[in-house]
Amino acid sequence: MFEDVRLDWQEVSSGPISVLYHGPVQKRAETVRDAILETLGTMGPILGADTETPIRVTMYNNVKEMIDALPPGSATIRRELITEGQAFTNFGTLLVLGAGRLSTGTASHEATHILSDRAGGNIPRWLDEGLAEYGNVSPGFSYDIALEFAIETGRLLPITSQDVPPGDPEDAIIFYAQARSIVRFMLDGLGRHKMRELMAHMKTGMNTEQAIRTVYGTGLVELENAWRRAISAPEYIPPK
Repeated sequence: MFEDVRLDWQEVSSGPISVLYHGPVQKRAETVRDAILETLGTMGPILGADTETPIRVTMYNNVKEMIDALPPGSATIRRELITEGQAFTNFGTLLVLGAGRLSTGTASHEATHILSDRAGGNIPRWLDEGLAEYGNVSPGFSYDIALEFAIETGRLLPITSQDVPPGDPEDAIIFYAQARSIVRFMLDGLGRHKMRELMAHMKTGMNTEQAIRTVYGTGLVELENAWRRAISAPEYIPPK
């Protein structure tokens, strides 16, 4: 667990989930815990992930408390976006900003990262973030707006070719919006059982292109273009 020595922590737990908190916010900690338990019940079977190994959460009450606990990141991202949660998948640990109405969604998003790592190992970032947002028990509407904006303005990214989110905050939001949309297409449009198969193949070390072809019978570019057709977006033509 991550126990920040600056603060005096208490704990609420149920099953494999424990939430460390401080101050008069026990109810909020219990809500975060319950959101993660719900996520385990939903996303565990979809991914074929281990849901018995403990997940431990350290919950902060405000941005000032949390920011010094986060690892170094892009100065631009730090300046223009607030990090509300971060998972450390190899430890089964996550940090969550408990303040505000988005804390339950953040907690479930980050917990899904841990499940994805357990089920599939080193999966591509677009798939990882898309699954995490699919597992979000309290999604917002900003990604829907970002996706519509990107389609209308010709700013869609070649999502299946993106190794990491862009450094520009506006493009980063588009990246997350596209990731959520294509994963939703894969799960709801192509069959949830296939995601479990995909994770199992990737856990063996199979690369993404080969795993996608094995499970879906198509390559990454073809998969992306099938999704683009489903959302009435222009086809992606890779550069020569």
